[in-house]
Amino acid sequence: MTLETKLIVGPEDILAIRFECSNCHASVSIPIGNGLASHISELGGTSCAVCRNPWQIAHNSAEQRTLLQFANGLVSCPGNT
Repeated sequence: MTLETKLIVGPEDILAIRFECSNCHASVSIPIGNGLASHISELGGTSCAVCRNPWQIAHNSAEQRTLLQFANGLVSCPGNT
């Protein structure tokens, strides 16, 4: 017997984005629309507040720009305004 479960998540269902340190696994959750884009902008060149390990997102990198586009897209969704 096979069981298949499908879960459909829309952009309006996302309430926050969680960032986790790859070294110590400390995390921070930033609510959508509450400074998410500015938080992503500040991640480049900074370190984890707990262990001081640098975040794996370089300032002005392709990864940072992609995250900013994603965050701005989530904020502009009708359910997240």
